[in-house]
Amino acid sequence: MSLDTGLKISRRDFLKLTGLAAATALLSKYGVDVLAEKQPLRISSEMEFIPNVCSMCSTACDIIVATKTVGDRKIAVKIEGDPKSGYNKGKICARGQAGLRRQYSPDRIKKPLIRDNPSTKGTWNFRAADWNEALDYIKNKINEYTGGDISKVALVGGWVGCVNYRPFMLAMLQRVNMNTNPPTPVDPVGIGWIVGTPLQHCVFGAGMGINLTVGVFNCHAEIMADFENSDYILIARANSSIAGVSVPRGVRLAEAKKKGTKIVVLDPRMSETAVQATEWVKIKPGTDPAFLLAMINVIINEKLYDEEFLKMHTNVPFLAYEPTEEDPVPQLATDENGNFLVYDNLSKSIVAVPPQANSNAKDINDNSIDPALEVSNLTYNGKNVKTIFQFLKEKVKDYTPEWASQICDVPSETIERIAREFGQASKPTIDPSWYGGRYQNSFMFSKLRAILMALKGMIDKEGGWVYTGVGRLPVMGWNKAGAPRMAPSLPGFLPVYGMLKLMAWPVADKLPAMFPAMSDVVLHAKVKAGQIKVIIIAGSNPILSMYDRARWEETLKNTFVITLDVKATDTMLYSDVVLPEQNYLERHEIVKPSESLSVELVSRFPAADPPEGAEPKHYLTITAYLLDIFNEISGKDMKNLWFEKLKGIFGLSDDEKAVFDEIVDREDNENLPLNLKRFFAWMFASRFKLCSKFGLTGGCTRDQVIETVIGKLQEGPIEIMPMDVAVSNYNLPRNLQIATLTGRVEIFSTIMYEAYQTFKNKFGYSPAWDPLIEWPGVQWKEGVEPTWKPAEDNEFFVTHGKVPLMSFTSTTNNDLLLSMAALHPMYYSVWIPKSRAEKLGIKTGDIIKIINTKDENRVAYARAYVTDLIRDDTIFIPSNYKWEWKFNGTDLQMSYKEFHDKFGPFVNLTELLPYQPEPIVLSYRTNEFTVRIEKA
Repeated sequence: MSLDTGLKISRRDFLKLTGLAAATALLSKYGVDVLAEKQPLRISSEMEFIPNVCSMCSTACDIIVATKTVGDRKIAVKIEGDPKSGYNKGKICARGQAGLRRQYSPDRIKKPLIRDNPSTKGTWNFRAADWNEALDYIKNKINEYTGGDISKVALVGGWVGCVNYRPFMLAMLQRVNMNTNPPTPVDPVGIGWIVGTPLQHCVFGAGMGINLTVGVFNCHAEIMADFENSDYILIARANSSIAGVSVPRGVRLAEAKKKGTKIVVLDPRMSETAVQATEWVKIKPGTDPAFLLAMINVIINEKLYDEEFLKMHTNVPFLAYEPTEEDPVPQLATDENGNFLVYDNLSKSIVAVPPQANSNAKDINDNSIDPALEVSNLTYNGKNVKTIFQFLKEKVKDYTPEWASQICDVPSETIERIAREFGQASKPTIDPSWYGGRYQNSFMFSKLRAILMALKGMIDKEGGWVYTGVGRLPVMGWNKAGAPRMAPSLPGFLPVYGMLKLMAWPVADKLPAMFPAMSDVVLHAKVKAGQIKVIIIAGSNPILSMYDRARWEETLKNTFVITLDVKATDTMLYSDVVLPEQNYLERHEIVKPSESLSVELVSRFPAADPPEGAEPKHYLTITAYLLDIFNEISGKDMKNLWFEKLKGIFGLSDDEKAVFDEIVDREDNENLPLNLKRFFAWMFASRFKLCSKFGLTGGCTRDQVIETVIGKLQEGPIEIMPMDVAVSNYNLPRNLQIATLTGRVEIFSTIMYEAYQTFKNKFGYSPAWDPLIEWPGVQWKEGVEPTWKPAEDNEFFVTHGKVPLMSFTSTTNNDLLLSMAALHPMYYSVWIPKSRAEKLGIKTGDIIKIINTKDENRVAYARAYVTDLIRDDTIFIPSNYKWEWKFNGTDLQMSYKEFHDKFGPFVNLTELLPYQPEPIVLSYRTNEFTVRIEKA
């Protein structure tokens, strides 16, 4: 493939475009040569190496930062992967290395900014203020807008909050009492709604099916595929999981390829992941669920499943009543006490099994049993019953490879062969991934991947899906708490489930969705109804990343908006106050498990001082300031409630709670992050007996323990449990319950079943939310079948996603990454198949007009990249590029403006995509439409 793009830049223009000349001037002041022509950066003996955790995307790789101290200032000069890391194994991507350009960006917000006149929203019209003035201004405005009712405040948080501060943000909601089952409301003094961007579309929209099946909350943090030990890897709808986001997955996939593992990739284009494949299957966009359904059909019919795992550790032996024509969902059969029922092959009778357990090996009377996967002519309470496995088998009988072939546009022989290869492999795995294309079938697609892994018994097993420390440690503590396992610290999806019932389900009754948790659709409705008056936006840029732009503009214009961030964003045009947050290279973080397959502890340590003149604050410090304001306005002790809620979320024992109160000074907002780090260093040392590991005797003081653990973390990640030990001794679900309602792997989702029972009278049945399995279809346009393909030369399916150099707001205006993207049009242009492009007279570099066929008022312009590496009926749109900014005639983002002028225009997805939420979590169906292409 030629790299001659016809769009050439000289080295001088390259440096000018990237701003590296400015970087050179900045760092050369401190004796650092960053632009040696023929040799890498020379690290001198004066350098200090400080461990940190990357924050350039949600993967959060372990890094080390080379720093140099000049005078009284610490300057970061190089970022590399931490060689001690079992997570990313010493590797780091270009985005991670470009963290220096985020640290020293000319767009850093250095001081608080206040907009004096709300009528200027939509422009960059701020004045600088000090922190005291900004906080007083915020207090007065929140009081004015809410009248003291803090439930009129909403939080909009991005992946930075999700990855780093999720427990702290959930505690801030103050809506759910985690100490009871089912949860009950507490005094509703918390904020009124939370929106996750892109959490709504990422963890919920694409990962919720996995979450509900195997008991995790966030499929890219709590569970990972063990590629290195797998002998067959299937990757579907997941390029960004490997190339667009994740170094840890990329290095493991490379190791698997080196070993000769077969890698099959389903993708409409030759993506960065497909390049690594043994076999690339050019599947039609959005039809992956049909492919997986046919695989399940083959695996069940040919009995290629793990019968013992299914019988003992899933809920498919549970008995259920036959569905009816009016209600097509099987109804779970239970005894008078709500216990689930199975047929025991040993006693030849129906027996009850515990409602929460990791195994079906014993009944409620502790008798050993052998649950049946299939029964015949069985009744209970006068009604016919079958096992969930039988209903699964019946469901997929028509989903044959021949059926899927017509939908996926892939030969049936290929589908059948891949299914058989997967079923016959000893250690097959599917990438759990995140952020693929979005369709109404995204939830089911996610669930089907988990079902395939469960059918093969590859849950928490070498070569399959392995729970990371982030997922394993909370579940270990939850199991230790004792039956019925409803300890204050609920792991995985369970705390979110509690919020769903209390916050989302009352709203869902008015919306065509079952789980509108963290949805912007609800936020917009609440703002319109006057129920939300103030919005706090933390580490998120919804004007760019959410849909559609006009709705967000209206919402932000009609509320008082406080934004926390490191750099200028599009959303700040609609903010009333901007608070500068510390960059990740500047801050302390709590000690926590990483996302490694082995259980490792990591932490951030400040590796650089803020730029001169900057006065940023830590995210948690700003949170504490806001809680102080809420205290004063509401007259309720929200800050102490927050601290108390944190103790429950982290599952602290009474002794640990006492130590928490001694170490964490609730009034010391400035040192809160460091004090929390000290507490969690002590907590993990106590729980995992790290003191003896580090040679500390029983006579050492608490401070010695803390300093020793923190000292070890300053050398890099601490491994406290290798993967083989974790999988062997603390296996989920073979040894421990997983975080589902039943404690087992749930091929039949009890949460979806409960939701369906709650809302079926309102919404009826939909294949999209079937608690077992179904084909929800895909709606390209009104009246067309799933087998349809565009017939006209200028009409195309759409697939879009990240490119390896870009990830959300952290890199969109990173001048170094923009310069790298500029080297090839495949990173910033719309891919068009060569066969169609020639008929339309389109060449690489031409500007094209893209028209949405569902709404022809939605139009975008872009440059074309003509290629053979994509299906002939599909275009690919790279995401995350912005349009030109001009504020009061002054260009704030010069590097981006030059990039835009030279290589734009770029597709503005928020204006091109149709507004069409899906029926599970109101995630947007961002790829479920077609476009017409014209040469502009």
